[in-house]
Amino acid sequence: MVEHKSFSISSCDDFELDIKRKNPLQYEVTYPCDREVRGIVFIIAGFGEDTNSEYMKNLRTYTAENFSVIVVHVLYHCFYSRPNNGAVLEFDDIDIAVLQDIIQFYNIDFSDVEHINKESVLNKLSKWNESIRISMTIIPKGNEYQNFGIMQAIDHFYVLNDLKKRFTSVLEKTTPIICFGSSHGGYIANLMAKLSPDTLDLIVDNSSYAKPPRRFIVGKEIDFTKPEFTMKTGNLLIHAFTQTYWTTLKSSSYYFSNDRYEIRNLLNKEHIKNMAEKSVKKTKYSFYHSSKDTLALFTDKQEYVEELNRYGFETKLKVFTQESEIDGKFVKTLSHGLGMSIKELIKRELPAALEKSTDFAEILPPARVIYEGVEGDYICKADTISYEYKKHK
Repeated sequence: MVEHKSFSISSCDDFELDIKRKNPLQYEVTYPCDREVRGIVFIIAGFGEDTNSEYMKNLRTYTAENFSVIVVHVLYHCFYSRPNNGAVLEFDDIDIAVLQDIIQFYNIDFSDVEHINKESVLNKLSKWNESIRISMTIIPKGNEYQNFGIMQAIDHFYVLNDLKKRFTSVLEKTTPIICFGSSHGGYIANLMAKLSPDTLDLIVDNSSYAKPPRRFIVGKEIDFTKPEFTMKTGNLLIHAFTQTYWTTLKSSSYYFSNDRYEIRNLLNKEHIKNMAEKSVKKTKYSFYHSSKDTLALFTDKQEYVEELNRYGFETKLKVFTQESEIDGKFVKTLSHGLGMSIKELIKRELPAALEKSTDFAEILPPARVIYEGVEGDYICKADTISYEYKKHK
């Protein structure tokens, strides 16, 4: 027998952009109420269909019932960033400039349109006699924005801290903490291990990127023809990018500098070395990836695994290279994400992980972790769930 609960808590502000958080952090938890708890399992959703709440509830139920664990799904910052889960498409200043150029280029006449608004413009363009490509901006639910990674990882630490308080009576010091994540969800899990060494016992990662795609962060300013999300209606192709305050403009306080990128770059070798030096109980990793993945390159993941191994982390890497490896149940495609069944992944990975319980780690490492940059340092504090970026003098 399991129970389902939802909680709303306060979480971190954006310390990089100095923006106060407006919305509370919500998370959903499913747990066994008639037997001993054997672990805490985070199932971290990425972008797209796996953000479906009913699907996630069923997955939590299955995992809690069959493995006697607390299963958590965090609705992290900018979680609702697709039209199918509450986000909306709008035009920002860059989109309007592109739109004006398109209208002028095709000499599109709007004199027959009674009310000029977003809907009428899109309707007109979709019925044009030639294919048209425009850009739009995804406005996440709650008017959030894409900080990309950092706040999302920290959100999970806040939830873990809250869980420890709420479930003190059932958690033992040997309770393992395990993360399952696909694509961006797997990336968040890896970033958690970087920001707070020794917090996680195991990461099971399906198809995450080792190097975060810049087009998901400042992509529109680089090339609007390479979007993170596309939508087609009639003859109109919409290239969409999630709302972000990061910019390529160096004079801006929101400039996405090299330091900003490198803290998010799992493949930064000096950072991996630093992470290893701060790790007493090293996180274990189990990776699944396609050699045909064009979004999260396998060569990057392979290099990441090699660096982790170099510094003493225990890793497993299963790479899918042949169509014959597609079984239609566990793996359904060789494209990004492998069409993988997370339920099957949990069945394969969780039993052994629960048998290898190690000490229930503190949320943060015993000493401060400092990741040095060119212009400043990222400091992950040990005493509280807080992080800062301190510029060099």
